[in-house]
This record gives sequence, structure tokens and C-alpha cells, in this order.
Amino acid sequence: MPADLKFQLDRDARPQWVILDDMNRFMWPGYDLRRLPGTVADRSGMIPEPLFRAILQDVLACHLTRKGTLTDRDRGTIAP
Repeated sequence: MPADLKFQLDRDARPQWVILDDMNRFMWPGYDLRRLPGTVADRSGMIPEPLFRAILQDVLACHLTRKGTLTDRDRGTIAP
């Protein structure tokens, strides 16, 4: 993840990654969505669209080939 995107997302300098084969399903927005104390108010939590599309494509591929785990966070684990 590029350094400027990490800064925008309020992340530190450590390596960041996306886990593609462990998916969660839940009602949106969740009860736990809130601004974290000490974060800068004008920073967006959005990632650039090309990165979002690449992640989405890979997540869908994992889901369609059943190479991942889907957990319903409102109810429990769903078999792959």
C-alpha cells in the first residue's frame, strides 16, 4: 500500500495487506462504526477506486471458486 494512502487512511508505516479469502457478511452500517478518538476529522476512509476494484475482483474470485471462508457476523460461520 503506498505511503500516501496509508497516511490518508490513518495507518502506520508497518506493512498493510488485504485478506481476500476470509470474508465477513453483516448489516451495514454496523453498530460499531464510529470515528476513532485522536483521528484527523478530514481524512477519508475511502480507498482509490482502482484499488477497490482490484480487491473486489480478487474477493469475488475467491468466493466463486469457494477458496475462502464466509462468516455471517450477525449470525455465525457459513460453510464455504
